[in-house]
Amino acid sequence: MSKIVADNISPRGSDVTIAGVGTFSSSGVNLTGVVTATSFVGDVTGNATGLSGSPTLSGITSVSTTNLTVNGNAYPNGGPLSNRNLIINGAMQVAQRGTSSTSSDFRTVDRFYYNFGNTLAGTQSQQTLSSGTPYNEGFRNFYRFAISTPGSATSTYCQLIQGIEAQNLATSGWQYTSADSDITVSFWVRSSVAQTFYGALKSSDGTAQNYVFSFALSADTWTKVTKTIPGNTNVQIDNDNGQGAQLIIYPFMGTNYSDSSVNVDAWQAYSGSTRIPDMATDWVLTNGATFDVTGVQLEVGSVATPFEHRSYGDEFQRCCRYYQRLEGRSGQDGDICISAFYTTTNAYGPIYFPNGNMRTYPTVNIIDNAITFYYPGNADASLGFFVGGIHLERIALNVQNVSGSAGDSGFLRLLTSADVFEFSAEL
Repeated sequence: MSKIVADNISPRGSDVTIAGVGTFSSSGVNLTGVVTATSFVGDVTGNATGLSGSPTLSGITSVSTTNLTVNGNAYPNGGPLSNRNLIINGAMQVAQRGTSSTSSDFRTVDRFYYNFGNTLAGTQSQQTLSSGTPYNEGFRNFYRFAISTPGSATSTYCQLIQGIEAQNLATSGWQYTSADSDITVSFWVRSSVAQTFYGALKSSDGTAQNYVFSFALSADTWTKVTKTIPGNTNVQIDNDNGQGAQLIIYPFMGTNYSDSSVNVDAWQAYSGSTRIPDMATDWVLTNGATFDVTGVQLEVGSVATPFEHRSYGDEFQRCCRYYQRLEGRSGQDGDICISAFYTTTNAYGPIYFPNGNMRTYPTVNIIDNAITFYYPGNADASLGFFVGGIHLERIALNVQNVSGSAGDSGFLRLLTSADVFEFSAEL
């Protein structure tokens, strides 16, 4: 076996060819079976500064100035391979509040909520996937709205929303004021009724702007929707922990909220009375109709890349920035804080959030079924509560209607799953 050891090989009037390796010339490098190009300067993420021909690498089927394609999956030029998805819980895995509710707002799947009403009634729920194309791509859950009382063509509204924290968008790399910079939304969706539906990306800071897109669905068929959205000079996104934008999917909006003059695939100032074009009423007038969504992704660039599957633990932790809860468990100790008496009827102590700091100072909701305060020789269950201080990492809780001695200490216990402390910092 022979080999060449050299610090420098310079062609003298012709190309240098090494058998089994390739050709080296002043115009480029051709490595046999690996790269084919007359000129290639850059890296394999597609950040090419000088590129001609069609370079290919083993497993990487093409590299261009805009995309890197690996075994058929396209990745955007300059975009990250992880932390691409600006949507939290897009696979609908986490549902801290429960799996089913007939109420509007945040009730089931974390970070998403259904806002519906004005004659329309139904159930929002986290559902399980057992087959189908989304299942084959790794999805095991979806978010469903099912109609129990049909709505009206005028006043009914039904929208699926996730608010996106402004600083996550501002630092994402999307140049949101430039028409030459794109962001791409993709999701799987299924309706029991065939018709055209709408979605929108709505900015929240400054004068709200609205970008509407449409998608047509066949009945009972999972469909992958993708839409690339350019920036716009009127879009404002602040670098703070407020809401920078909303991604909205519309199962239905009545004519009180829609108008035939609304443009599709274009930015326009947002108006609550002209959010989307007028919709067909087939879905909203059908009792038992369903609308299912999973695999929601929003990412910088003009390419809808494969969904960024994150572990349940990772997704859960992201959700806890916006919502956390403490609840009891029957037959198990559920101690949540130690408190000290500062009067004979009041005890005071901190409750630390179990999963880290929250986005902002949260609102607190206490559901008292059998919450009990234990202290020397006593156990009081008819309690009062007063939240004396709210912080990013804890609250200070005043437990009232107890009977002890100043200086005594005790602990608060949640005895059943109906005993709940909720902390919400949702957008």
